[in-house]
Amino acid sequence: TPAGPDSPTYRMLTGGLVDTWTAAAHRGPAYSTWHGFGPVVVDGPRIDWILVSPDVAVESAHVNPFRDGDRFPSDHLPVQVRLRLPAMPQ
Repeated sequence: TPAGPDSPTYRMLTGGLVDTWTAAAHRGPAYSTWHGFGPVVVDGPRIDWILVSPDVAVESAHVNPFRDGDRFPSDHLPVQVRLRLPAMPQ
């Protein structure tokens, strides 16, 4: 079964980490990240995430719906984020 943001699996994996989608200052359209090679679904379930430590700033998050005609490179849409990493200690 898919492990969306309300699932026990999501809560277990994100313990102490930040979901970049929810933390992003700017987000693109909320496409479902799994489409099974069918049509892209707007506001569908998001079962793919990028997790970061709390000290990473998330500037933007997007789900990339790219396809070549009717062909997708995968049955999942990639999640892409722009991050600002903390300064390294000197």
